[in-house]
Amino acid sequence: MSNRILSAVNSNGTFSYDSNGCFSTNNKNTSITSKNDITLNSGLFSINTDTFNLNTDNIINILSKNNTNDAILLETSSQNSGITLKTHNEGKVNILSGNININASNGNISLGQKCEDSNLENLTQSVSIDALRKVSINTEDFYTIASDSINFISQTGDITFGSQIGESFIKFENNNLLINQQTSPYNRILDIHVNKVDNLDNNNGILIYSSEPDINSNIKIENDTKSNLQIGLTSSQSNDIKDINHNGDYNGDYNWDYNIDKTLIGYQKENTIYLRTFIDDADINKTIIWENDKSQSQLKRPIKYALEQIIYKSNFEIKARIINCNVTFSDSKDNMKSKNSKEIVGIIIVIHNKDKFNWGYLDKNNNVIFNFDETNNKNNKNIEITKEPFILDNIEITFPTTTGYNIGDYWKVSLIQTIQTSTKNNVSLQKCFSLKNEVGFISTSNNELQLTTSNKNRMNISSEGGISFNNNSNSNNISPHTFNISNSLNKEQYVSIEGTHVSQSNHQILQLEKGGYIIIWEEKYEDHSYIFLKQYNADGNPNSKKQMVNTTRTGFHQQPHISNYNNNNPNNPNNNSNSDKETCIVVWSKKETSLSENNNNNNNIYNLYAQILIDYKKKKGFDIPLGSIYNNKNAIDIKSTRLHSGNFSIVWCGEDNNIGHFSIYGLILDIGGNIIKNRFQISEANSPYSYLNPVIHNTNTNDDYIVLYNTKNSELNDKIYDVKYKILNENNIKSSQHHLMSSYNYGASQLLDNSLYITVFEPLFLNDNLNDNLNDNLNDNLNDETKEKVNYRIISINHYDTVDINITINAIKDNIIKVSSEDLYLLNENDIICIENKSNTNSGSYSGSYSGSYLYNAKIDLINKEQNIIVLSKTTLNLSLYKYNLIENNLVLNHKKHNIHNNNTTVLNVNTQERLFCDLSSTINNDMCIVWGSENMGVMFSLLSNNLETKIYNSQISNTFRGVYDIKIKQLFSKTKSDSGLILSYIVNDNIDNSHIMYKCIDLYNDIFRVNNYKNGISINNKGCLRIGEGNEYNKYNKYNESNLHINGSFSSKIITISNLKKYIVSHNDNTILVDASDNDVNIILDNNHTYYGRKYIIKHIKGDYKVIIKSPSFIDGKYYHILNNQWETMELQSNGKEWYILRI
Repeated sequence: MSNRILSAVNSNGTFSYDSNGCFSTNNKNTSITSKNDITLNSGLFSINTDTFNLNTDNIINILSKNNTNDAILLETSSQNSGITLKTHNEGKVNILSGNININASNGNISLGQKCEDSNLENLTQSVSIDALRKVSINTEDFYTIASDSINFISQTGDITFGSQIGESFIKFENNNLLINQQTSPYNRILDIHVNKVDNLDNNNGILIYSSEPDINSNIKIENDTKSNLQIGLTSSQSNDIKDINHNGDYNGDYNWDYNIDKTLIGYQKENTIYLRTFIDDADINKTIIWENDKSQSQLKRPIKYALEQIIYKSNFEIKARIINCNVTFSDSKDNMKSKNSKEIVGIIIVIHNKDKFNWGYLDKNNNVIFNFDETNNKNNKNIEITKEPFILDNIEITFPTTTGYNIGDYWKVSLIQTIQTSTKNNVSLQKCFSLKNEVGFISTSNNELQLTTSNKNRMNISSEGGISFNNNSNSNNISPHTFNISNSLNKEQYVSIEGTHVSQSNHQILQLEKGGYIIIWEEKYEDHSYIFLKQYNADGNPNSKKQMVNTTRTGFHQQPHISNYNNNNPNNPNNNSNSDKETCIVVWSKKETSLSENNNNNNNIYNLYAQILIDYKKKKGFDIPLGSIYNNKNAIDIKSTRLHSGNFSIVWCGEDNNIGHFSIYGLILDIGGNIIKNRFQISEANSPYSYLNPVIHNTNTNDDYIVLYNTKNSELNDKIYDVKYKILNENNIKSSQHHLMSSYNYGASQLLDNSLYITVFEPLFLNDNLNDNLNDNLNDNLNDETKEKVNYRIISINHYDTVDINITINAIKDNIIKVSSEDLYLLNENDIICIENKSNTNSGSYSGSYSGSYLYNAKIDLINKEQNIIVLSKTTLNLSLYKYNLIENNLVLNHKKHNIHNNNTTVLNVNTQERLFCDLSSTINNDMCIVWGSENMGVMFSLLSNNLETKIYNSQISNTFRGVYDIKIKQLFSKTKSDSGLILSYIVNDNIDNSHIMYKCIDLYNDIFRVNNYKNGISINNKGCLRIGEGNEYNKYNKYNESNLHINGSFSSKIITISNLKKYIVSHNDNTILVDASDNDVNIILDNNHTYYGRKYIIKHIKGDYKVIIKSPSFIDGKYYHILNNQWETMELQSNGKEWYILRI
């Protein structure tokens, strides 16, 4: 025991201070009062007391310098004891800095826990948790329970519910409700991200589920005027079926807003419905509505059958009973329905012979069907009557006697269905209607309904029931009784309409791999020009606004060309149509100054650029430079194609020295816009003439591509060009420069399945100096040494084909021909004749070998009738189509088709001042479509069969009321790769300052409307021609029939016979009228007004000696009546709405 230095003891406590410095007191009350500070410094400070109060008028500070988590510990030792922090009024418990941890070891923490005091004023009024950055609650289960409302409020609008950190399945952000995603580019929208497959039904998205049989599943959208749109599904027992259109076999006599399925006949007693028109299990749970009082009942199981009262015509009554009330006719019903498509509701028994009967079935329309019973292979006829009961299918019949019946006696034994219902009612026999349930519907309150795809209105249903498909006009103009189908085919439309002093030119069409097309063009203003493009769907409707391709806004950007991977070849087996992105390249040239400015060296410099488009968006934020070139003719003609490697080959025309001598150059660009093969020369060097007009095609062989170009041929004349070509690949030039043909001007080319199709405008006579000085004796030019022993003939004059014109040409040399004197008188100077050459020799300006029949147009300049000589114009042009096959790095002629324009109304002329334009494209059937024209000719169109032998179709598709030039055509496919016809475009001069691109869609093969099965049907093609009875064979050979009505098969019309009448007034229901005039003259009266326009009648006298008198208040061939005097005389008439005209008599 330590020595005590100070100690005090009494009956209420002790006080001691020992020598070790330890102070202890045990007393009743302790009071320490100081006017200033009281300081207690201790390594360990303990106070043990029943109750310990610290009271101060100022602040109580408890400070610990310990660095452990429990530096200050407030702890209770009893199991149910606790710690209370209590403030009054608006007082708070504040933690100014540092962290605080509240932990109940293996216990609970309650904030504002309800106490046992029933006084509500003693309860915690509110609990607030404020944090500057984050409040985190981490637990296994989290409950939020409120007797009133639960509010989640974020001042930024961001609220997230998720299953793990960083992944939310419900999120509020920027006024969006997001499901299963972190963010959205939209605003004020429900945005749902579906990224996993539903393992049960493979259906992802939104499910609205009704578990109750009488509650529908609906989505309702409503605006500020309370107009609404509903999308939903009626439940299995729903009678909430208002505002749904009539359907089923309802005849439409009642103006009810019910979805009527079937018309029934029956009555109801208490909870049983009796139906004479049968239903089946599929109708159970449907609602029926009674016709008279509109009351409703719901059909419930089971369906049973009972006998109705027997209807008979006899002196005897028979007895009948149903054998099985759960079925109708067990043996024969299915068999009868399959044979006759009738619903059997009863049987009929007929006395057919003395004391014998026949029996058969009754259908729901009370028709009698005598049946051969295939079950027992016995005929149901001439059955002898006995006293024993007869089993007639599911009905047992007993006759009261075996004799005494009359022939014709009958008994009708009918069944009636009985169905239970939960609604008691008593309804007399009447019509009732079963109502469809489980019906999906889209409805509006009182509004028009539109269906839109690709941002284009496709279908309109007006608020009064008018329906229109692809109608671009206001749907409010649709009559409530109209079903309208239209499209934009053959309609001229502007690509982009700009203001004055704007010219569009140098346009091109690109067929897109993912369906639709792009039109690209140059748009020139007063002091600059830009490159634009616009994307279209396959139906011709724009899918984007016009987009500027060039980034630089200065100078004159011009002559654009665009290509993609398949280079417009839909049959390319290596096309990139399955890639995720559509990749295209645009190339063009740029001139810093206008062509109208002074021509100097700097003005002849063109910069070349490219831009790569990924899904029609620029890959680079700048124009990709390709180099520069001199060209004083503004004839850069830069072109591109994408190779199989994914790189791009680019070619153009120009020179380095600005001396007017052009060559063809190329380079290779990769997908990133990097030049991987620098500029190289393609055309041969040291040529005395320039090379112009490069065209590039990729092939189906590795990275090979063909470059075509032309050069002058001075040996003929300065208007004739030689067409040259080379075959290259990405690494080198594979072939030397080859000569392809000589022509006046080649129009267009397409490479299809490694066959090159090329159109040319070529004169008959390439040599310009032929027969310039004709002497008086033209026969000297046709002596035996110069005659060509070939088969020539003239087959048409002035473009009128006829089998009667067959003029044999006896001799021909260059532009001089000789015919017989008889044939010569059929011809005149300035006539345009078509000459057929069936020569087997290879005469002409092309390479390769080909034997066949050629057609040429030629204009007659001079006729010498004394010598039977004709001199043809040397300036006549023919539009021809050549086909070359690519064989071992050479193009070998396969076919030549001359005189494509032989049905044209004017002859093409070498000396014409008009610019000639031409383009071609294959079709889905591999037919070849060619369009051509000039500023005065308009646009002409020809379709050749895939073997090029047959001209399928020929027409003028654009008028000449304004200048037309730069004609293009391209085959189209939809996004699903289905045939969409052709897109034709051209440039028109609207006025002196303006030129604009126009386009129209042409569909050669597809119908606007079609209903058919394998062999027969009805269709309306895109020219409005109605075809009936078509089958597969018809489709194959008669796609191009342009008759307004074509019937592929027999034709029938109404025919009636008139007898025992003196007068018959012909109505609009008549067609052929056979008249029996045996008793008297018969007057046939024809009315006439504007409603009769085009109407035809046939009237025939078939019998009798009297007359048939045909009368009309309007003229019939200038008279008011005509007479058929004799038997078998016939008159066919047609009205123009004013008078009748006799077509034949």
